[in-house]
Amino acid sequence: MDAAQDVRAIADALGLPRFAVWGHSSGGHHALACAAALPERVVAVASLAGDAPYTEVSAEGGDWFQGMSEWQSGFFRQLISDPATWERELVVPAVDESLTPEQIRNSMSALLSDVDRAAFTDELVEYLRSVERENQRAGNAGSRDDSLAEVKPWGFEVSSIRVPVQLWHGRLDRFVPIFMGEWLATHLPRVDVHLEADEGHVTLFEHRIPAVHEWLRSHF
Repeated sequence: MDAAQDVRAIADALGLPRFAVWGHSSGGHHALACAAALPERVVAVASLAGDAPYTEVSAEGGDWFQGMSEWQSGFFRQLISDPATWERELVVPAVDESLTPEQIRNSMSALLSDVDRAAFTDELVEYLRSVERENQRAGNAGSRDDSLAEVKPWGFEVSSIRVPVQLWHGRLDRFVPIFMGEWLATHLPRVDVHLEADEGHVTLFEHRIPAVHEWLRSHF
């Protein structure tokens, strides 16, 4: 909800009375927060490969970790059980300009399904490297806060959202397991669901944004 208030401030500064929001991956729950916090201004939101809320899933007795890689599961379990040690030991690797795109793809092989590896082009690698360079310009606080936001209470219940939501998730996603998309699909009241058998994590960002934009535009 804090991020939604930042979006409100930006919209105020730009003079935008009504707007739409979409988020991919960890941006998905920030988009949903805008729907929850700003329903009088947000006409629609889209979440692509987004997380489900850890606190809500756990309260229902669900296993938020199902489908995660061993590394991801260990990372988040330590964050939840021992946040002080997790933060003390948190290391965000500096952007390594010497690595080739192929070396970067190889280093992420456990998280890249075949379709995601094909979509993770050299151009996209360089774009993401520029994003990470900017992210780290002022230190690691942003990366820390992004991880904390995934497991802390979001400040709203997903079922409270009344703004139309378009939900995309790929069944070949190894970053954010399909369980997350399935959970959101059953808890969002006004949702247009796309659980795609042949999509992964990266592919949604590469292939589906034009369709998302058209859907969002239709709500103005």
